[in-house]
Amino acid sequence: MKRGILICFFLILAVKTSAVTTLNWVQTTEDDFNQGELKDTSITSQGEVKLSPHLEEVFTSDELYIWSLALDKKGNIYAGSGNNGIIFKIITSLPATRPKQEGPLIFNTEEIGVHSLALDAQDNIYLGTSPRGIIYKLTSDGKIKVFYDSKEQYIWALVFDRQGNLFAGTGHQGRVYKISKSGEGRVFYDSLESHIMCLTIDEKDNLYAGSESRGIVYKINPQGKAFALLDTPQKEIHCLALDSKGNLYAGTAGEEKADEGGEEKLSPDKKIRSVVYKITPEGVAQEWFRSSEPHILSMAFDQEDNLYLGTGNGGLIYKINPQRESTTLKVSQPQILSFLIKENEIFFSTGGLGSIFKVSLGYKREGTFTSLVYDAKGISAWGNISWKVNTPPGTKITLQSRSGNTEKPDNTWSEWSKEYKNYQGQKIESPPAKFIQYKATLLGKDSSQTPVIDEVSLAYQQKNLPPEILELKVSEDGKPPKPSPGKEEKMSLPQLAPPPPGAKEELAPRIVIWKAIDPNGDSLIYDLYFKGEKEEDWKELEKDFPKTLYSPDWQSFADGVYLIKVVAKDSPSNPEEVARSCEKISRPFLIDNTRPEFKDLEAKLYPPSTCIIRGEVRDASSNIKSLEYSLDAKKWVAIFPQDGLFDSQREEFKLTLTNLNKGERTIMFRATDQADNLGAGK
Repeated sequence: MKRGILICFFLILAVKTSAVTTLNWVQTTEDDFNQGELKDTSITSQGEVKLSPHLEEVFTSDELYIWSLALDKKGNIYAGSGNNGIIFKIITSLPATRPKQEGPLIFNTEEIGVHSLALDAQDNIYLGTSPRGIIYKLTSDGKIKVFYDSKEQYIWALVFDRQGNLFAGTGHQGRVYKISKSGEGRVFYDSLESHIMCLTIDEKDNLYAGSESRGIVYKINPQGKAFALLDTPQKEIHCLALDSKGNLYAGTAGEEKADEGGEEKLSPDKKIRSVVYKITPEGVAQEWFRSSEPHILSMAFDQEDNLYLGTGNGGLIYKINPQRESTTLKVSQPQILSFLIKENEIFFSTGGLGSIFKVSLGYKREGTFTSLVYDAKGISAWGNISWKVNTPPGTKITLQSRSGNTEKPDNTWSEWSKEYKNYQGQKIESPPAKFIQYKATLLGKDSSQTPVIDEVSLAYQQKNLPPEILELKVSEDGKPPKPSPGKEEKMSLPQLAPPPPGAKEELAPRIVIWKAIDPNGDSLIYDLYFKGEKEEDWKELEKDFPKTLYSPDWQSFADGVYLIKVVAKDSPSNPEEVARSCEKISRPFLIDNTRPEFKDLEAKLYPPSTCIIRGEVRDASSNIKSLEYSLDAKKWVAIFPQDGLFDSQREEFKLTLTNLNKGERTIMFRATDQADNLGAGK
């Protein structure tokens, strides 16, 4: 057994050190799976994909939204809708075999929305509406009347205290109203915010309110004194809930508040994310949960202190236990607007299509999880797909794959493959491509058990693509290569020792420099060649050179025009049979190692103190660039050729000196060519 393990170990080492790299796309965490698409499946915070709880649609309507839910003592559900402001009654005591029903229309408020509902101790129902801010009272015997007209625009939230007083959170003035049993109302607290979006109340009749504009959570005591518990970075606190220990939870919706400069704050990927804050009875606040969804629209606790969060606009429901372990469930409607807990049953209402669903205890019999589209960063051959699972007896999981070369799957993609059934690894049948996606199908035996996916791993190998040399430049002597137009480059030249005092500074050597990339990320080496401009054959300078800067011994080159060829190879990362290469040839450049020479220097004296010197300076390979003279080894003075231009390899010059002192004088000349070779004469 040990020998087998040792062999396996060496095989692993061989794979890791092999030039051909096999890559693996692995999905194993909640974040990994959350990027996929759920259909009758759910994801846990431990990174598990399992079948979702069974969802039963108990009510559907022609309304776009079911904004609010309430439960009477008989177990009947009342639902407030929009955009027609209707209240429905859903009788939940009907036999389970009876199909879903449209609840009877109880009352049409003639308003746009019934955003909040509350029931008093006598099962009278109170309806908070918009846009006229009227609270209606629907008695248990079916009579309806205006209970209180707030003169506001929105009644966002309703809640009763233990004395039977009704509190209403309103907008656009951000006020909380207190209304007695007889319908007498007054402003209980004016927050100076735009909206009070949500209310809840504890056992001591302390009222908690969440606001919109500055995203503040308030605690208001029974005397109406408010204390801000939390000022969040977000603009809106949309929902509140208390657990059995008195901890308060606040869910946000929408973007963060603007900074002092008036700019909206966004995450680095420019996505709005929602947050749940936890505030202890002692007033200690912390960020407790963060969702990828932009809005947390509803929240409620069940009897075991599991927190349910409803979001928009992706239609996700989160179930979070007291240990902060979460399960994510995707539903068919985009918005989860309200929860209702009925003993061990959980109901929720939706927006997009106004419906009510019941979450059952059992699991769905079948569901699928479709992964995100994975970008292999190049045309790739697919290896095995394997998965780690827990499959109770009678359950199973199969996978399928498809591939294509467009970022979003379309009709150019391959069809879904046949089912892969061997979780230990099965060859992917999808054709080589840049993108790939898998789909997992989970099948349960009955509603009591679910198979679980813990990890999916997909092996692939990119097709080896040739490297590319983006630029190749040869500098002039003493100068770095010129950058391409519109590009800024930093190029390092070899450092020279400083010249001795009084000496001319030595020029930096001519260098060859290039920039190369490999689309597979392979390591590169280079072969370098040269030839004369009119020659046929390339001569080798270097083989398997590892750097991208090179400076040969240019002094060994005869004068002339040359070209450099660089060949880039990815052979360090690939075996010989699949290694790729590319090449680039430089522009012609001049090698000039010969100094200018002075010819036919002639001096004539013209009394009393004038001297005229004539001569010629020549260079074998390049134009003369400068000409200077020095009288008696003093400072050098520039002179021009007789035609006024340095434009040829042969320049004639004439120098006239006047007011010379008597005696012997020494006149020295020096000239440079285009290659900065220096020649002298006297």
